[in-house]
Amino acid sequence: MRSKLSEESHNSAQRPFTGSGKIQDLSLQRAYSDQLLSSDLAAKSKLQLALEHAKHGWRVFPMHSTHGGECSCSRGGDCSSSGKHSRIKGWQNAATIDACVITGWWSRANWQDSNVGITMGSSSNVVVLNIDNKPDASGEQTLADLEAVFESVCPAYIVKTGRGWHMYFRHPGVDVRGSVGTLGPGLDLRADGSCVVAAGFSAQVGNNLSASRDA
Repeated sequence: MRSKLSEESHNSAQRPFTGSGKIQDLSLQRAYSDQLLSSDLAAKSKLQLALEHAKHGWRVFPMHSTHGGECSCSRGGDCSSSGKHSRIKGWQNAATIDACVITGWWSRANWQDSNVGITMGSSSNVVVLNIDNKPDASGEQTLADLEAVFESVCPAYIVKTGRGWHMYFRHPGVDVRGSVGTLGPGLDLRADGSCVVAAGFSAQVGNNLSASRDA
């Protein structure tokens, strides 16, 4: 059985997955239907992207960037998380929605192209379901199997990733710990204590993240 996400969005990063209801066991809620981010990312600087995300209460922080396949951190080409880890120590507490602090970060020398990290959980009032399609584990198929038992998820904002999707939901108001594979193969939950790279992430060709609106 092919995933609804694959059927509806496979050929277009700008066409969002939509559904009605939610997967019962996830207890995820529809979020930000009136505060969706712009899907026009190409013309925006990383600072603009950071400020736009912060306007919606999502606490952001600067991540490393990638150039020529090498991370801007000291490990360079040997970095196992190229462009996807924080430039600052203690990002969990340092992440902010303060425009002055954010502008200061992205105005530093060699930091202007920093990718935007978003802190997940109650502090940003958001959680993300990461759908990861690996050769040995299709997150889309796992999601389709869950939807067949429960109901379709209904995110208000999704981001196309290199191997799948990030689905954004409002935080349910209780402690939700992030998990990897607990919901099933290829499904990870980014929640309290974790983070995601925001739309507009740039690395090697084929790994860029682009935004979609909920219809």
